[in-house]
Amino acid sequence: MEEKQYQQLAPYILLPEKINYTSKTSSNDQFVSDNNKDVKALVVDINTADTTAFQQLKGIGSVYSNRIVKYRNLLGGFIKVEQLKEVYGLKEETYYSIKPQLILTKKEIIKININTSNANQLRKHPYIDWKLANVIEKYRKANGNYQNIKDLKQIHLINEETFLKIAPYLSIN
Repeated sequence: MEEKQYQQLAPYILLPEKINYTSKTSSNDQFVSDNNKDVKALVVDINTADTTAFQQLKGIGSVYSNRIVKYRNLLGGFIKVEQLKEVYGLKEETYYSIKPQLILTKKEIIKININTSNANQLRKHPYIDWKLANVIEKYRKANGNYQNIKDLKQIHLINEETFLKIAPYLSIN
């Protein structure tokens, strides 16, 4: 590209190193000053964004945006940005390229009541497979209602890692 062409296009080029991702001006928008012009940098809240907002991110088309929203709904909401890496087919490179544009509000997580849900309802959550769902239900039937989410640690299938992963999505009332 010739220098003259570059100079004409330069005001419209937004390079990652020119983006200041920390100076927020509103809940979903950030602005960057570049040559005394304000350039809008896209920031997406992964707990509230719709498919259209996700599609504005580089590398995210309609298929991935639909998968992200579907996965968020199955989970009951994201509790950390890193959970986007769990979306089926989303490449690690894509995740790391869009990560600086992602934020997470502490939205109310939709929880599953382990004292009233049966195994079929429990297994709909992505982190709970059929075997674990059955054990959670059978333990409740054998021992009575769970008094605390930590009671799940009594189940031999639930190690500390599994507990920490599923606990934010479960309730006892």
